Amino acid sequence: MSFRKKSVPVVVANSTTARVSLNDRTSRELASKGSAIKTTKSSTIFPSYTVHSTGTTSLDKLILLHGGQPIGTSLAIIEDGVTDFSGVVSRCYIGQGVLNGDKVIVVTSGNRLEIPGKVKLDRSCEVAETQSRASYSGSTRSTETDLKIAWRYGYSSERIPSGRSLHSETIESADDIYCSTFDITTQMISSSISESPVIIDPSVNELESIIVSLRRIMGATDKRQIVRVVLPGFLIPMSYNITRVFNSNNLLRFLSQLRALLKNNRSRMSVLLTLPSTLFDENNSIMFELMQRYFDSLIRILPIAISNGESRYQGFIDVEKLPIMSDRGAMMTRKREFAFKIGKSGMIIEPWSIPVIVEEESKQEHNKESLEF
Repeated sequence: MSFRKKSVPVVVANSTTARVSLNDRTSRELASKGSAIKTTKSSTIFPSYTVHSTGTTSLDKLILLHGGQPIGTSLAIIEDGVTDFSGVVSRCYIGQGVLNGDKVIVVTSGNRLEIPGKVKLDRSCEVAETQSRASYSGSTRSTETDLKIAWRYGYSSERIPSGRSLHSETIESADDIYCSTFDITTQMISSSISESPVIIDPSVNELESIIVSLRRIMGATDKRQIVRVVLPGFLIPMSYNITRVFNSNNLLRFLSQLRALLKNNRSRMSVLLTLPSTLFDENNSIMFELMQRYFDSLIRILPIAISNGESRYQGFIDVEKLPIMSDRGAMMTRKREFAFKIGKSGMIIEPWSIPVIVEEESKQEHNKESLEF
């Protein structure tokens, strides 16, 4: 093992070649690290679990609490009434999987999916703020810093657009790639889809055939690729054969086989299922108990009737079960603590509580009494 004195300079035969190789090695390291953390990350509660986004930011943070859906778990959404708010969540779920390059399998009738388009966020405000900070701190210092960063990561003045900063470009893609912002009024163009979703038609296939198709696709998929299985509108008569599906034995066998398939591929598979509650009587049916038993997380959408725009929300979301935590004995049931509204970007969930009303007259009388001597 040889050592070199600090006073002896390191002589490089070709500095240009060495710099290019250094930049190539750095870019490969960043690419290898970025590919592992862009579309997935560690759970905020249990870092040993890997999570990916559902395509709805508020659902990842407020409801699931892990910062996303843990891979290897299943999510069931039961919706009351005849609305289809859960369909917005499933569309964003599919869109996020397509953008991530995941293998998306959708069990639905028809050959066409309505995948929402991704919103291109405008970062002009961030650029203006960056420029104002640079002018305040001194243009010379900012230029030197940018040149150092540009040399470090292999950028040149031709590759950096005028009016933009390296800092703003780095900040721009952090959360936007993990959880994209969609526009549900538009559809994703085919050129941005790297791999089209696989559609399994339940009107043609029985429940047993759906499981066989899922096993075949999982066996043919790369072990390193994440697979998203989506069952929107489960058991609706327009897509499923009523005479064969509405059998307790067939339904129980299907759910148990789906859960077994998920647990056998827990490192690369996740499931989302939406179910309208109008298909069964909650008091006399075992459907709700089956959802709690065979799914890792369960939430419920409760729409409310809005008249004359009195409410800013369109309904409530109840949490019945959460992934991992509920299995470990934590009581995670939460009723009427969250409300939601549907916007152009999809479902927005916010904490909700009953507002406290304070009467103005009682406050004025109290102030008068306190001033009397």
